[in-house]
Amino acid sequence: MVAQISLACIAASTVVFVVFAVATLRAARDSMKRICRTLDRVDQQLEELSSETMKLMQSTRQVTLDAQDKLNSLSPLFASIGRIGQSVQQVSDYVRQMSSAVAETVVQAGRTVQSRRQQIADAMEWAATGYELWKQWQARRAEKSREENP
Repeated sequence: MVAQISLACIAASTVVFVVFAVATLRAARDSMKRICRTLDRVDQQLEELSSETMKLMQSTRQVTLDAQDKLNSLSPLFASIGRIGQSVQQVSDYVRQMSSAVAETVVQAGRTVQSRRQQIADAMEWAATGYELWKQWQARRAEKSREENP
């Protein structure tokens, strides 16, 4: 009888084990189905994302090529602007040199005038005296000429 009870206990425990094993396997199957559906959605989203990424990369490449072409076409303009800037700088340097030279000349002329002021005044006085003498000489000559040719 003990053997029969033991056998009945073994049979009952086997039935309980099988019931729990079936329940566990069903739960695992349901989980696997959910995982498969999730993976299918992820795969679909990855394909969409990959397609959009490729479009974006193509657009970016085209924009980059366009920008590069435009920059290449502007390169001569920037080179010309650089040359114009250099020319303006040269003209500015030349004007600055000329202005400095003119200023120096004016300063030197002023110094010369200051240092020779008395000589210039004397020369002006001599010129004025010479002019007066010349006028008197011309007047006498004209008077003499009238006396000879009445």
